[in-house]
Amino acid sequence: MKMIYPKKSYIMAPLADYTDLPFRQSMRRQGAEFLFTQMIDSGALVWSRRSKKSLAERNQKTITRGASEPWLGVQLLGNVPEILKEAVEILNEQAFDVLDLNMGCPMKKVTKRGCGAAMCDDTDLAQWCLETLVKTSRFPVTAKTRIVNHNDIEANVKWAKQLEATGIQALTVHGRTREAIYAGEPAFESLKAISEALDIQVIANGGIMSAVSSLALSEKTGIDCQMVARGAIGNPWIFREFQTPFLDKIAQLKQGGEVVPKFAPSSDQICEEMKLNFKDMVDFHGEEVACRVSRKLTLAYLKGRGYSSTFRDRVGRLNSPQEYFELFDEVGNCGASPDFLQSVTLYDQFI
Repeated sequence: MKMIYPKKSYIMAPLADYTDLPFRQSMRRQGAEFLFTQMIDSGALVWSRRSKKSLAERNQKTITRGASEPWLGVQLLGNVPEILKEAVEILNEQAFDVLDLNMGCPMKKVTKRGCGAAMCDDTDLAQWCLETLVKTSRFPVTAKTRIVNHNDIEANVKWAKQLEATGIQALTVHGRTREAIYAGEPAFESLKAISEALDIQVIANGGIMSAVSSLALSEKTGIDCQMVARGAIGNPWIFREFQTPFLDKIAQLKQGGEVVPKFAPSSDQICEEMKLNFKDMVDFHGEEVACRVSRKLTLAYLKGRGYSSTFRDRVGRLNSPQEYFELFDEVGNCGASPDFLQSVTLYDQFI
């Protein structure tokens, strides 16, 4: 079997409105190796090239590869083979390690156009689109999809094998249906059956929020290559949990019947990472855009970490770099509540 990713790899999923270059830099600081650009709409990519003879600034920023990024994948959204072909020709001018087709996004604004997870309902179109990518791309082509029926293992395997037949080199499968979105437990038996039935690499996705949930997924499916999504938002330290010494120590605790603690970064680490990320955002997007789009990620860093609600309340009113850095310093100085700190183990205390 030809492997796109080494065994026991953890991949950062392409997340719309999140995985820009500053976000990826944050993940890489904590050990992430395999990351994607944000999902890019094939129609928007083609339209910008046709109308202006060059890529629009937003599209150019989306596909910008940092000078120090050793590995980067790009993900396309679309369901019109002719448009996908032209989009791939544009991307062929760039430098990527993998080209992925999104057939798993469950959001209504995507599925109502027949894209993303809606492609699970049209096997012929899905195959046509993937075959077009395989023929056109100078990069290895992969796909990201979902199971089609939570209770029908055979149907899920059939769907995966139909995608494999297009010539893709790996398949990422989210273990929930389009209708479930992110709710409920992933269909572990279907993921296991798909992995065993396919001759290409299968990557498991869905519900990976920590090393503990990752190990459980591996035990139940036999899949050790996994894609992380929501679990990394505001939590780049999750990639510390996926490093071998960390995983080995957790496995030892579980085997010994001991309770695996809940982990958290220190306030100093959170403050430092928020500052670094915001500086990267300003460098990449400019002050105005950085101040606007950094609010949601700042909230994600603070959420559930024992900080006063007054910090979170202030985030929506941050309008200048000075205001951001004042908040970051206050977070670092005040720290998390004693009750929260008693309920967690800091990363540096565990390893």
